[in-house]
Amino acid sequence: MGDFSLKEASLDILDFIVFGAIILGISFTGLYFTRSEKNTSSDYFLAGKKIRWWGVAGSLFATNISSNQLVGMLGVGFSIGFAQSLYEFGSIPALLILAYFLLPAYRKLGVTTLSQYLENKFGRMSSVAYSIISILLILIQMTAAFYIGARTTTYLLDGAVTYELVVLLMAFIVFAYTYKGGLESVILTDVIQSFFLIGSALLLTFFTFSSGKTDSFFSLIVNHDKLHISLPADHPQLPFPGAMTGLFLLHLFYWTSNQYIVQRSLAAISLEEARTGIFIASFLKILIPFITIVTGIAASQIFLSQELLPDDTFSKLLTEVVPSHYGFKGFILAGVFCAIVSSLDSMVNSAATLFSIDLYAKLHPKKTTETQLIQAGQYFTIFILALSILFAITLYTPDSKGNFFIRVSDQSSYLTPGILAVFLTGILWRTPSKTIAIIVILLSPFLSIALEKFYLLNLFDKARPIFGVKLNFLYRVLLCFSISFVLLALFPAKSKEDQHSKKDTKDFLINLKNYISNRTTKQWFIIVPIFVALASIFILGEVSANRIETALPIAILFLLINRPWRSIEKSLVGCLMALFSFILVYYY
Repeated sequence: MGDFSLKEASLDILDFIVFGAIILGISFTGLYFTRSEKNTSSDYFLAGKKIRWWGVAGSLFATNISSNQLVGMLGVGFSIGFAQSLYEFGSIPALLILAYFLLPAYRKLGVTTLSQYLENKFGRMSSVAYSIISILLILIQMTAAFYIGARTTTYLLDGAVTYELVVLLMAFIVFAYTYKGGLESVILTDVIQSFFLIGSALLLTFFTFSSGKTDSFFSLIVNHDKLHISLPADHPQLPFPGAMTGLFLLHLFYWTSNQYIVQRSLAAISLEEARTGIFIASFLKILIPFITIVTGIAASQIFLSQELLPDDTFSKLLTEVVPSHYGFKGFILAGVFCAIVSSLDSMVNSAATLFSIDLYAKLHPKKTTETQLIQAGQYFTIFILALSILFAITLYTPDSKGNFFIRVSDQSSYLTPGILAVFLTGILWRTPSKTIAIIVILLSPFLSIALEKFYLLNLFDKARPIFGVKLNFLYRVLLCFSISFVLLALFPAKSKEDQHSKKDTKDFLINLKNYISNRTTKQWFIIVPIFVALASIFILGEVSANRIETALPIAILFLLINRPWRSIEKSLVGCLMALFSFILVYYY
């Protein structure tokens, strides 16, 4: 590390004081929550199943909204535009599927990890395969989070602090309270961090639009010609047909089959509290594009004549539009740190959970005690933090180019289509094959690579003017998932030994029957065909020129179908669906 000088940094002394106070406050808060004794694995890995709705909402939001969103998504808004918002808006249907279909089944079975749910259907090998792949996915996400956080910080400090040192600092903060405190410490700290990350994003948005160098915030968000979500089918990064298909599948995996997301809902004190938390988190998800992506679009107007890497847009805005000598820059940088830490601590805890419950316990089935399970998770916390630090330092550099957010999605998507196909097949079929399930999970990355190579053959010359020169990863996800799903459907179990647990199927079918017969939830089967009709309108491009006249009646229809006057839950869901449908139509 070079000689430190405040004159070299983009932050002044007050910024450092604000930044340091917030980070120390978060660290000590996390340590405070570690005081309660964790006597059982449920205490350590599921917070004793006593988390209220606000804890679920805050932790879901803070876990998902990392530096990827605050920094990476703003950069994509700068370089591509509002189409990136589909990464946020498209998660709403997946969250509702989690709340009303999969979460009741998970909770009814009393599982700690989703691989336990998978083991009930496809046996131990599929459970182990899921755990290993999930840990690999977590490692990819952790490495990326370290990278973007350290890159942003070193940029703001003009090299006064090295990239490697910032990575180590973030890792130490995460370790300080995650190692001993378990999921309870992670969730309660995430709730506090979510306020800082929302506040920092709002502050940067305010200063960007008050700089006088761009359109006003209101004039920009009502101008659907500048904010539209549909890009051509051959767009190299975010084609609209790919977003409506492959991206939805990625959302479905992330929110329903992803350990470090679903674990927060499993820790809730009841199913009703978990659902309320999911709905509140969904509203916050809708808010994010209007903060980060719209700010990125405004930055493209401010820096129109400058060559700027997408991942540096956040840092450039911070130095150009945020006033100095008031501590605002320190507060915003602290918000980025909170976003990073709130995602890292969740991923570390979930990786430790998967290792302890699904790998370590299976190696020592008769000798493993509750204390040993907790210790195994704590040791694995150290291991995966060390490995992600090594990867962040050796595989990434502070001057990496391209759209970081999309690159991470691309990397992760090689592993996920097969897992999602296995989860859904296990729900829809009574007798899926254990052998084929394991093959599909392990084959997914190789199949994904093969599809990319196959598309480059001369056989697809006529398709390239429509879908692009290279196969976009969203189309690849759709194809890989479809092939995996067909394989699972065509090869059912051939013997009783190759069939999954009948109890698990029976529990799910009973839950589904109760769900369908419940008058308060019948409207969902009315909403599905409406969404199909909406999707058809989008694909055919037949939305009228006056977006308000089209979007408003559809939103009102969604609200009335949910009968919001009946209960608080129905009010939340009705408003959520109305807002989601309005945005989708208006910004198409």
